[in-house]
Amino acid sequence: MQLDQASALIGRLFTSVWNEDEEAIKDVLSPSCSCVMPDAGRSWKGTEKGIPILLRQVAMLKRQEGASFNAEAVEKVSETRFVVMERMRYSGKFLEVKAVYDIQDGRINCMSYVNVP
Repeated sequence: MQLDQASALIGRLFTSVWNEDEEAIKDVLSPSCSCVMPDAGRSWKGTEKGIPILLRQVAMLKRQEGASFNAEAVEKVSETRFVVMERMRYSGKFLEVKAVYDIQDGRINCMSYVNVP
């Protein structure tokens, strides 16, 4: 996948999750998509299980005073793997995360998030 295509797909994921648009999320994630968040002690496999988790997390973030989310440019590390540095701000706290997205057949197949110290 080309870098611009991956950037657009990941951007659609961010927008659809932030807008809590379940149908748009389903268009971006493969049905068997998995997600690993080792620092949070969480993981899931399959959008049926994962989408409600994503929606709960963003709803919780948006309830925090001054909540924001942004991401740096997408970096291509292999034909299917892309890395993004993501930053979240909530309740006066900042969290930086290295996100790795595996994209196959035009959809996100796997996501991994690791906190950056």
